[in-house]
Amino acid sequence: MKDKEYTLKSSIISDLDGKYGYPIDEDGVYKVSVTASGYKPYEKFLNLSRGNELIEEVALTKVNDISSVANDLDKIKKYQMLEAVKIINVLVFLLITLGFLFNLYNVASSPTLFNLIVFVIYSLIMMVNIYLFIKKNKSTSKARIIDQNKNPVSSAVVKVYSDNKQVGVYVTNGSGEFKAKLPSGEYKIMISKTGIVLGDRMYKVFVNRDGYIVDDVVIETKFPNFDKDNLVVNPFS
Repeated sequence: MKDKEYTLKSSIISDLDGKYGYPIDEDGVYKVSVTASGYKPYEKFLNLSRGNELIEEVALTKVNDISSVANDLDKIKKYQMLEAVKIINVLVFLLITLGFLFNLYNVASSPTLFNLIVFVIYSLIMMVNIYLFIKKNKSTSKARIIDQNKNPVSSAVVKVYSDNKQVGVYVTNGSGEFKAKLPSGEYKIMISKTGIVLGDRMYKVFVNRDGYIVDDVVIETKFPNFDKDNLVVNPFS
């Protein structure tokens, strides 16, 4: 959002429902610019008054240019690769399970030292695979971003990093949840919210295959210091 002198007043990310909002500090004409990947830029001038609420629907038009098509193809390829990896993992797990059962039968029918060693090796491989499976799919529930009082932090901007590179930006919903369109694995996140001081701390999280973090992230929320001499008191409160 820019004022009449084209000075950037605020940059806002819409939430998961496409909702946005910004309180203004003075009356005037403002320019609203909206950009999103795969859509044409949107611009409109609005006459806004302090203290009055204005609801403005923004209808974006999709763009089917070469770059967006190429981007969609890349996403399809990545999705196909992930599905292929999942199928391979299932086949490997089935083979290990069959090998474990076969060796269990061998040990029961012929308890030789060789069969016992092979059985122990298969048992260890089986336990490692079960542990990795449980860790990867630890929870299909949707963990949340919560404050020190266990209240959900809604409309917070969550920046996701992998190997010190930003790989996604998401906004929490009313329950403090967000869904990352990323492969499952470990990431680091930085959280920010307008009107609350959160600092630049990074939080390590694990994203499951459904795109949700598996453990709640607890943040300590602090409100900025206000100048008491310039506070306006509501006489009707």
